[in-house]
Amino acid sequence: MKVLDRLKGTSAVPRTRVSALVCGALLALALVGIPHAAHGDNEDARQILDRMRAAYEKAKTYSGKLSGVRGGKAFTRAVKYVANPKGPALYRLMETGLYGRIFVQDDKTAVNHWLSEKSYSKSRPDKVNLVSMLELDPVPHEAEMIVKVLPDAQVDGKTAYVVEISPPGNPDPVTARNNTLTLFIDKQTYMVLRTQWASGVTTYYSDQKFDAPIPASEFKFTPPAGVYDSSAPPKVAPDRPAGPPSIPANPVPLSKLIKRGKVTFSAWANGQKVNNKIVLSPDGTFVHFQGDIGERGTYELDGDRLVLTKGALVTVWTLQKNGTVLLPPVGLNGVYKTYWRD
Repeated sequence: MKVLDRLKGTSAVPRTRVSALVCGALLALALVGIPHAAHGDNEDARQILDRMRAAYEKAKTYSGKLSGVRGGKAFTRAVKYVANPKGPALYRLMETGLYGRIFVQDDKTAVNHWLSEKSYSKSRPDKVNLVSMLELDPVPHEAEMIVKVLPDAQVDGKTAYVVEISPPGNPDPVTARNNTLTLFIDKQTYMVLRTQWASGVTTYYSDQKFDAPIPASEFKFTPPAGVYDSSAPPKVAPDRPAGPPSIPANPVPLSKLIKRGKVTFSAWANGQKVNNKIVLSPDGTFVHFQGDIGERGTYELDGDRLVLTKGALVTVWTLQKNGTVLLPPVGLNGVYKTYWRD
């Protein structure tokens, strides 16, 4: 008003021009505010994501279920988690459909059991990032992505924020489809209710609870009947083969053998071949079968190293005895200790 009063009191400025100047000033302010508003929307989106992560990261306990369809197969994954400020968190994952596995971890031991196998493996417990384990941090380089808030949506009777994360610039259709993710986040609890990739892969979250008591017994693994510990010393009956076939005196090097056709490495545990294998093809691709499910990728031979690449995951395996024995990286959960060339 002080500016307007000053303009009104100036005889050299007609009233009509005063109105024009005021309108022009307001329009200029509005135009200046447009980019700021767009930036504000972006900041709001990132704040929602930060609050979502904080809700999970601050939880003392968590229980919930993930479900959806992957590779044409329906799956359900039940998760239980208890934070442990003095060491590794207590964590339990049970998945049916798709891969079918149980992973249980307390503060001393982690156990991994593929339901299609007659064995399980033990390892040292590791740190658990609940947000990542729930697949809620799946977009790399999020700081470089375009993040925006879309109109609210109703999900299972709850009002949800809708946040879209997409590649910057003008990505090609494949990049946009593989890297554009939409999250539906409960406005009251900041729990994720659903995630949806532009490629059509959707994950549903249900039965979620923060800070509800979870008994310690949930994090103890009781082996089903007939399932043995593959990480224990072998206990083989005298009439049962005590391991894979003997290695020839002069085996054909893997680098030469692979040029002739596919090469298969089968996993052995407790003196028995198990349903877990890696098949290398001459074209530089491989399939890693765990039960009936096969994950595909590419590989490179580098001396006594076999480098396997599956999407963003790169693991370095060790070849021994002229490429007849294959050892996984140390600490790779859910993978048998020794693979032998068929």
